Amino acid sequence: MFDYNKVPQELKAVKQWVCFKKGTKIPISSINGLNAKANDSATWDTFYNALMYYQKHTETIGGLGFELGNGYFGIDLDDIESDADKTIRDEFITKLNSYTEVSQSGKGIHIICRGSLPKGNRRKNNIEMYETGRYFAMTGNAYPNTPFVINEATNIIESLHTKYLADKVVEKASYVVGRHDFDNNGELKKSVLTDDEVIEKIKRSKQASDFYALWDG
Repeated sequence: MFDYNKVPQELKAVKQWVCFKKGTKIPISSINGLNAKANDSATWDTFYNALMYYQKHTETIGGLGFELGNGYFGIDLDDIESDADKTIRDEFITKLNSYTEVSQSGKGIHIICRGSLPKGNRRKNNIEMYETGRYFAMTGNAYPNTPFVINEATNIIESLHTKYLADKVVEKASYVVGRHDFDNNGELKKSVLTDDEVIEKIKRSKQASDFYALWDG
């Protein structure tokens, strides 16, 4: 069962609400009953209008949704079953310290915060972060012992994004060409490096002065 009374008043006060079709997650505008659009705020409505529309059309409407954007971003953690997933869940909940509710499946959570997300990936494995182009199907089923307020978390989410979603940068180890890199004829041994990489290594080697003398003619 959904309990929309427990949704924070701050979210109820903004006109970013839609409904969604029962059995699907197709967003429906409570203004006219047509499809709502994540990129068109004219199809969004107030919380109370959306709630009344839902209550009048429970045979076709599955519930209420909150459109992200206008300074609100959301974290979606799905299929939290393993101990590792639970550890990640607890880390997000503790650090963000913002309104958190159990998702419709009962196996995930949604966290809504004020602020903005860093640039980069928006999804990896079962971790998703969005601030535009998405809505959250709301349940009002607040996760135990979490606040009923929306926290500003721009700086906090940056470290979590870097840790879980950012592409990992692999740095190449620096290397200086030595005698062992040349054969008995003074030729550089076969290498998997590109020509430019070989030249850069020679420039950093003890033979650099000889190299420059030959390179400059």
